[in-house]
Amino acid sequence: MLDFKRHRKGTKSNGIEYLYALPINKSLIEENSNDLPVHPYVIGVLLGDGCLTQNRISFSSTDPHIINKVNSLLPTGYCVSTQADGITHGINTTTNIPFYKILEKIGIHKLNSHNKYIPSNYLYGSYDQKIGLLQGLMDTDGYSNGESVIEYYTVSSLLNANVLDLARSLGIHCKSTKKKSMFRGRKYADCYRISMYTNEVVFSLPRKLEYLKHTISKQGQSKYDKVFITNIEYVGKGSGYCIMVDNHDSTYITKDYIVTHNSFLMALYCTLRCMLVPGTKIVVVGAAFRQSKIIFEYMETLWRNSPILRSIFSGNDDGPRRDVDRCTMRLGESWTIAVPMGDGSKIRGLRAHIIIADEFASISPDIYETVVSGFAAVSANPIQNVKEEAKRKAMREAGIWNDELESLQIKKNNQAIIAGTADYSFKHFANYWRRYKAIIDSKGDKHKLEELFKGEVPESFNWRDYSIIRIPYELIPKGFMDDKQVSRAKATIHTGIYNMEYAACFTEDSDGFFRRSLIESCVANESTPIIINDQKILFDPVTRGNSSFQYVYGIDPASEKDNFSIVILEVHPNHSRIVYCLFVLFCFVLFCCVCLYRDWETDRKSTRLNSSH
Repeated sequence: MLDFKRHRKGTKSNGIEYLYALPINKSLIEENSNDLPVHPYVIGVLLGDGCLTQNRISFSSTDPHIINKVNSLLPTGYCVSTQADGITHGINTTTNIPFYKILEKIGIHKLNSHNKYIPSNYLYGSYDQKIGLLQGLMDTDGYSNGESVIEYYTVSSLLNANVLDLARSLGIHCKSTKKKSMFRGRKYADCYRISMYTNEVVFSLPRKLEYLKHTISKQGQSKYDKVFITNIEYVGKGSGYCIMVDNHDSTYITKDYIVTHNSFLMALYCTLRCMLVPGTKIVVVGAAFRQSKIIFEYMETLWRNSPILRSIFSGNDDGPRRDVDRCTMRLGESWTIAVPMGDGSKIRGLRAHIIIADEFASISPDIYETVVSGFAAVSANPIQNVKEEAKRKAMREAGIWNDELESLQIKKNNQAIIAGTADYSFKHFANYWRRYKAIIDSKGDKHKLEELFKGEVPESFNWRDYSIIRIPYELIPKGFMDDKQVSRAKATIHTGIYNMEYAACFTEDSDGFFRRSLIESCVANESTPIIINDQKILFDPVTRGNSSFQYVYGIDPASEKDNFSIVILEVHPNHSRIVYCLFVLFCFVLFCCVCLYRDWETDRKSTRLNSSH
């Protein structure tokens, strides 16, 4: 059982302490700077204290800082004009275009307090643009005091949702509550209050900034760094969706900018398996040690925040342990080891009942087949299984074994799990998927299986031992991912990449001018090596040279109608490699990353490459 909270006994509040938390999105979602017609701070002020319903645009303020800042940030030809009451400030122009015409194009003209919102090109801008927008909103409708309170108020439900989205995209922990508005006994429209916990400079107004210069308690500071899980409910059993993104730690953002990771589910599976099946041995591998350690670190977090788990497994050897080349989590007789892949030499000899190969598209299929899959070659319970097999054989020979006894046999089989984002259909991950699918589609048909095996089917082979879990974004429970972010991805990234990341499809090829299949065909890897004098030559494109080799640069600087191009050759004793190229002309791509040996055939004549040049 996994506890997610406990009561804080002995304190004045005697409150609840939550044990699990997710990190705040500190690595900000950095968009490109948008070409905005009006500075974001000005838009923030107008959405906060501006009157947008009339053609004469104005805002209310008694703070010289806000008035002067708006005036300094207005587009050329526009200025602030203060009216006689000293509170209302209109925006005048010396041009032929009234200011409200610009706001019409932005989409906020004629909005009132109840339907104001942040236009998308302002909501999804660069960090500086977003922080400027937030400061405009907070300088007008924000609040702070000397007790670590930072709040924003609005009566617009749309603006409430937009400000939450804006703040969370900046790595700010915030929450929204609705409260009734009363003044002198009269009820007004409900008001939304957004509470923020942050060290970000969300105000530019000096008097509000002064309130932020205070000491934060340790308990309050924790809200700045993490979002606590306050409840865990069982909603049913279902299949999972494995997602991997190209980030340094493979984390990604879901709805409300919560940082999550599919490896947490792997860690939970490993923990439960080790708990419930004594003697389980699990090996986790990834393309790099960093990837396999992510699963271990999640298991470490579960261990640290689960007092009941620690009380069950209280032995001296139980719990997590980190070594130079491996990380181990031991629970009684069970253990999970996270190891680096490398070339496979350091992990030979390991044996396990369960293998988890995370980020499989980045793992060499040769290493996986020759080294990693050998981890599970030994039965989960070898001695007992040998006895059972001998018993079955003797009973068959005696004629007392039947189908009913066969169905009662329970054998603890080993398991191999390969996980990761879909890749291109001409790469090895797709090959595994096609083979697994063909086995499942055969439904045990002997002739189909013989075609797959290209010969006799092994006696112990069972097609039911194979399964594929593949769920596209459309089948994920509503709310699991941010629908707006997915829609933006579908509109902006290549179709092939979207299909791999969100549709769980193995894409035929990329959409670029230089197709991914063409680039792949130009390199020499394990599946397509170049053999010279019985020596296997393997290489990929590189972006950094090696001081052990010499390089030849070929540069075409281009003219008025020509195309700029660069080719870099890496010189070896018996051949030269084109390891980098930048071309625009289609014909040049044929020479991208090829291995040059002896005569180089061109469309003009045969040219001998002299490696000494």
